[in-house]
Amino acid sequence: MSNEVDINVGIDANDEGAHIEMEVGNNASAAMTAANEMMSRNVKPQTIKKYKQMIVQMEDWMRNNNPEALDNNNKLRCPLDDDMVMSFFGHLGSITTDAGVIKATSTVSAYRSALLWHYKNHRKKLSDSIQSQLAQYLAGYKRTVSSLKLQGVMSVFEGKQPLPFEGIRYNLS
Repeated sequence: MSNEVDINVGIDANDEGAHIEMEVGNNASAAMTAANEMMSRNVKPQTIKKYKQMIVQMEDWMRNNNPEALDNNNKLRCPLDDDMVMSFFGHLGSITTDAGVIKATSTVSAYRSALLWHYKNHRKKLSDSIQSQLAQYLAGYKRTVSSLKLQGVMSVFEGKQPLPFEGIRYNLS
């Protein structure tokens, strides 16, 4: 039996999705490698790149504020204490732009997703306690952002916006 897994990935032109063929045989090690390969395909490469950048930002902040959150290689430990996680998110929610505007809800939520991804990569699960605290934090953060938008302090729009017809007409002339 071979320890290798033969994986062929192809794109079906009719169906924008990928099809995957695997041959693992009866080898448990090869089957585990195949399972890990499937799990890694759950997140797009560009999303993984973004998550890695966010984890590096978490590590940088922890290095200065909670050094015990890092392992011997200066990487984010897993699992983290609830207080360490919440202190980072408290910091994240207090960052303002030059105009005094806080981060968009989607940005703060993306950091939670990056943390979940980090835990999954280490085959760990965020505690129910921290998941509950983060959910409560994000609900309060979302309400704060909504209030700032209603007051006109923050832009109502987040992210990319479609180009209005006038802009398209101007670009074509």
